[in-house]
Amino acid sequence: DGEVRYYYFTLDALFAQSDMVTVVSKEGNGFDTAQITGPAVACPAASPGLSLVKAVNGDDANSAPGVEVIAGDSVLWEYLVTNTGNVDLSNIVVTDDREGTICTIAALASGQSVTCSKTGVATEGQYTNVGTAAATYDNTPITASDPANYFGKPRFVASPLIDIEKLVNDVDADEPY
Repeated sequence: DGEVRYYYFTLDALFAQSDMVTVVSKEGNGFDTAQITGPAVACPAASPGLSLVKAVNGDDANSAPGVEVIAGDSVLWEYLVTNTGNVDLSNIVVTDDREGTICTIAALASGQSVTCSKTGVATEGQYTNVGTAAATYDNTPITASDPANYFGKPRFVASPLIDIEKLVNDVDADEPY
């Protein structure tokens, strides 16, 4: 009929395996197909990854003795979870070997980070715990762990002591003669 029509297509897919794409359009009761030449597009292979940085009172205390705290005071543990892979992850569970389950992150896009936290009470002496972030992608477990350390010092309790030395004629007079 001499009519010219222009069609514009946007391809939204993970990959095209060749430089030819077949486009099908509906025309009346039939279909019309056309081959479009363009560059082959390929996405990189899925590479899931996680990182975890655990901090004690804001300090990434990986090595003992770590941060000094006063026994009985509050301790804040922060768990910075980052999706280091090129695929989105879901249902990431953050746990601590001594503090239990910390949080569950419903979804974490590639490159995105989320911080979970837990507050506890410092105990006296050396304390080490390890945080772990775990997810599954395509039936493959993905994990990351990081330790944190603190040293709980005893709280100073004042014990006032008074010692009086009495001298008689410049001689210590503690014992009777």
